[in-house]
Amino acid sequence: MGFLRFALETIDPSDFLAGQPIDIDVSSALDPLIDTIRPFVLKASLLVGGIFGLYLILILVRVYYERRKVKLLKGIKFNLDVMNEHHEVASSRQRKGLMQRFVQKIRGHHDHVPESKKTDSKGSKKKK
Repeated sequence: MGFLRFALETIDPSDFLAGQPIDIDVSSALDPLIDTIRPFVLKASLLVGGIFGLYLILILVRVYYERRKVKLLKGIKFNLDVMNEHHEVASSRQRKGLMQRFVQKIRGHHDHVPESKKTDSKGSKKKK
């Protein structure tokens, strides 16, 4: 109510009707309102900044643990590949890509298992 009364007191109706620009000192009228709101704005900015900072810290912690998990999984995959090679099981490293298979079919070469590596259904080597 105070601002409306102040605005009505400072406006001259003849200036308004004549189309003249109206000169109102808004800063002096809004000073009490600004002084009232300022502490709330400061507290809100601290709260929002704190939440943002906490969120940023949580993101960094998550990235750190995800990188550790990726390192661990790479180590497990490496160990699995080594064990597969040791037990003569086809591993992901020995797979042929699409282009290699295509070129191999064109050339007419087929993968064949040497006689020394052939096994029977029980897993033991066949005797000649």
